Amino acid sequence: MTRRNLPSLKSLRAFEAAARHLSFKLAARELAVTPSAVSHQVRGLETELGEALFKRHTRALSLTEAGTAYAASLKAAFDDIDAATARARAAMPRKSLRVALLSSFATNWLVPRLHAFSALHPAVEVLLLPSVDFARLEHGDADIAIRYGQGDWTGLDARLLAAETITPVCSPAYLTAIGSPPTPEHLGDCTLLLSHSETPFEWPSWCEVAGIDLTGAKRRFLHDYNIVLQAAEDGLGVAMGRRWLIGDRIRKGRLVEPFPDMTFGGKIGHWIVTNGEPTPETAAFAEWIFKEAGNATNEFDSFVA
Repeated sequence: MTRRNLPSLKSLRAFEAAARHLSFKLAARELAVTPSAVSHQVRGLETELGEALFKRHTRALSLTEAGTAYAASLKAAFDDIDAATARARAAMPRKSLRVALLSSFATNWLVPRLHAFSALHPAVEVLLLPSVDFARLEHGDADIAIRYGQGDWTGLDARLLAAETITPVCSPAYLTAIGSPPTPEHLGDCTLLLSHSETPFEWPSWCEVAGIDLTGAKRRFLHDYNIVLQAAEDGLGVAMGRRWLIGDRIRKGRLVEPFPDMTFGGKIGHWIVTNGEPTPETAAFAEWIFKEAGNATNEFDSFVA
């Protein structure tokens, strides 16, 4: 068997990217490494080949004659690899994974990250099934579910994906209108924005912490939590904020917390729910999403610290 005497793939990728961009910095950005790492890989490749591939100027790079020829050959080789990989992926039998969840979770958290799962598992087609009602996993309505609540679903396996903390939120303009400084009692004169819930618990739980009774406050039911959030941003009232889920809106100042030190947590959270033995697809999705949730939690903890 013939053994190929090739440089490392890492050094070849570093050189090919640097040759395309004529920049170690831009190559590093593409490869998600540091410019010094790219420079080190290229130097190593030049040493291995016994040939300079770049002319290094004060503020620029240019290819040597040998570098130009080598870059063209590598580009053709990488293009062939790209095409072969695409053909191999297209030939794979695709399996679907039906994920039941709230549309608010899909919009605010999952969809912006879903490309990462598809890159890791190209043969798995993720079908999102958004609904405000719980999918009946025991009847085969979905393969896996992401539910918001307290994890008390009899007969199902529920694992906590991310603990949630709730506290009221509103637009900056609405906060000004509430009163200065705002107090929980001011909420009695506000419009409370609510979404559908099979077992409402958010406002009652928070009111118990705050020691107030808002049974007489005006309420507006908007069915879906996405609509509730948009209505809050537009100054139509006060919503119950789910910090972990809507952290990006809070960071950007689109929503503010009138009472940031008055929160409720308990067992509230976002849960991965399954029924029976997991399939390879549900197991892969669960493993991936738990890692993603851990990263997101660390980011938000850094923000609120």
